[in-house]
Amino acid sequence: MRSFRWALAAAALSTSLPARADCPVGTAIKVDNDIAGSGYSEDPAANFASDDTYACNKTYRYLTKYSGDGSSKGKATWKPGISTSGWYRVETSYRQTTNRTDSADYFLYDDLGKVSHQVVDQKNQGTNCTKKDLGLAWCNAAGSCRLVLDGNDGESASADITTFTLEGCDPSQDAGQSPCSAIASHSTFEVCVETATTCAGVFTAGEGCAAFCAAAGMICVARFGGNTGCSKESNNPIACDAQNGNLSDWCECAFAGGQDAGSAEAGGSGEDAAIDSAGAGGAQDASAGSGGAAGAGGMLGPPPADGAAGASGGTSKNPGGGYAVGEGSESGCACGAAGRSAQGALAMALIALGFLSSRRRRGG
Repeated sequence: MRSFRWALAAAALSTSLPARADCPVGTAIKVDNDIAGSGYSEDPAANFASDDTYACNKTYRYLTKYSGDGSSKGKATWKPGISTSGWYRVETSYRQTTNRTDSADYFLYDDLGKVSHQVVDQKNQGTNCTKKDLGLAWCNAAGSCRLVLDGNDGESASADITTFTLEGCDPSQDAGQSPCSAIASHSTFEVCVETATTCAGVFTAGEGCAAFCAAAGMICVARFGGNTGCSKESNNPIACDAQNGNLSDWCECAFAGGQDAGSAEAGGSGEDAAIDSAGAGGAQDASAGSGGAAGAGGMLGPPPADGAAGASGGTSKNPGGGYAVGEGSESGCACGAAGRSAQGALAMALIALGFLSSRRRRGG
C-alpha cells in the first residue's frame, strides 16, 4: 500500500511540473550561410558575394552587380530545421552600410498559412551588425516556415544569421496577431509602422488611404505624400479622402472611435530610418534592441529585439502588449503556465488522500 501511495504522489507531482521536455522554451535554432546544413539558401547564388567586415556571424552575404547576371537581384531564404512545433520569435541580421538598399523586403511564412511582410531600411545607419526582430511565427516540426529576403529592387541587400527562438507550444493560444497583417497581405500595400491599434504605411497602386485602412477594419486619420520603400513626405500633408490620382501615398490608420494614430513625425515612429527621423519618441536602436517609446500623439515604437513585452512595443503580432511568454527558462512554456496552479492543487489533494487512507488502515 505504501508503494502505491508513493506512486500516486509522484504521478500527481509530475503533472504539476511544466512539460519542459515537450516544450523546451528558449531553444534557439540558428540559420546562416556559415552554418552548413542549417537551411540557408540563395537564388541565384551567383548574384551574391561574401564579406566579413562587421559581420554578425563570421561572414555575411550581399547582392552585388559585380557578379552573376549583374542585376543585384535575388532571394535569400532561411528555413530552420524545426523538431518542436511552436511559436518561434524570428530575429534576422544584416550589415548596415551607406550602399545598402533602403527597402529590403522580408517575408515571414508560418505553417498556419500566414505571411508577414516587413520593409527594412538597411541604409545610412552606420557600418555595424544590425539585428531586426520580425515577430512570431508558428512553425511545425519538419514544416515549411521560413524567412525570405526578396532583393527585387536592384539594390544591394545584405543577409546574415537568422535565429528562430521557441517561445511557446500551444497552437490554440492567441499569438496576438496585429490587425496590420491584413493590410500587409495585399501585395500593393506596405506596412511600415504598427501597434495593437494603429497601422501606417504606403499604398503603391493608387488604391487610396480609405482602402488601405479598411483592409484592417480601420479608418484613415492622417495622410501624407509617400513612395514605395516606406518613404513618407512629412512636409506634404494630404486630406484622407483626397482624389489626387497618386499611385502612392503614406496612410495612418486607427480604429474608429479608438486611439488616434496621430502623426508619426510628432511622436516618433520608432521604426527604421526609412520612416523619417523620429521626433520626441525616438528611433529604435536596432543593434541595441531597444523599443522606441511613444511620443506625444505618435505611434508606439517596435518591439525590443530580445522579445520582451512592454508598453512601448511587444511583438509584430502583438505590438501593444507583447507576447504572453517571456524569454528564457524562468518564463516557462506558455502551454503549461495557465494550469500550473491548478495542477499543484490537484497534487496536494492526492497526497492528502493517500495520507488519510494510511491513517484509516492503521486505526482499523
